[in-house]
Order: sequence, then structure tokens, then C-alpha cells
Amino acid sequence: FVYFRSVTSSHRERRHLQRLQALPGSLRHPPALSYIVPNNAHNMHDGPMRAGDRFLARWVGRIMRSRAYQHGGTIFIVWDESHNDQSGCCLPHIRGGRIPFLVISRRSRGGHRLTRPMTTYSLLASLERGFRLPRLGLAALARPLAPRL
Repeated sequence: FVYFRSVTSSHRERRHLQRLQALPGSLRHPPALSYIVPNNAHNMHDGPMRAGDRFLARWVGRIMRSRAYQHGGTIFIVWDESHNDQSGCCLPHIRGGRIPFLVISRRSRGGHRLTRPMTTYSLLASLERGFRLPRLGLAALARPLAPRL
């Protein structure tokens, strides 16, 4: 969404985009949704895996200790691609592969594994359902992750 023209061309919309350093302050009175995109050194594209691990350890720990998480927050950690698996699945004309996807929530069962293939559109469909929004694009064809998140 940070690339949508409706966001990039609107001063009002761009105001809602914050640098990561603002996250700890926002966790005291959190917005309904925070979306964090690490830079390429921390998302394991251009940097070592160790840098990504350190990034997650630092921020996931802070988020889990926050009021936002303690009072019903959920953390989704999603990789955006798989270079070694081109199997694709789930939706027509979608290529890609199996990627790590973690859900951290005080309400979830520990160690639960999804047994049916999903896509990132499944996450989008789940978020749209949770916020009572209409389904966008291919999310309209995707199965949500669970009956209720």
C-alpha cells in the first residue's frame, strides 16, 4: 500500500507512514494495524541471515512486551518469496513457493501448523475479514487463514 498512488500523492496519507524508530512510542497507544517492512539488510535479501535474526529478535521481543501485544495484539512474520521453491500453489497464475510464515498471539495454540496450502492473499483475506473490509483482487479468491484471527 505504500506504493499506491492514492498514498504516495497524498500528504494526508503519507503522514501516517512512520519510521521504525517511532514504533516503541506507538505501542503504548497502537493503531489498529502496524505494518513493518525491514530494509534489505534486515529482510535477508542483501544481508546475512544473522542480520535478519537479530532484527526479529530485537523488534519481536519489544512488541511482545508492549501493551499493544498484551491486550490482544497479534504478530505476523511473513517472508515475501522463496528462491528455492517454484512449486506455486493455491491460486491460478500465482508462482512462488513455500515461505516461512509465523503467527504469534497469546490467543493461538502453540505449535499449530496449517495443513493446507495458503498464500499471502490468505493473510490479506484474513485481515480484510477482521477489519470488515471488502476483499481486494486475488484475496477475494483466497481462503482466509483461520475462521477467526
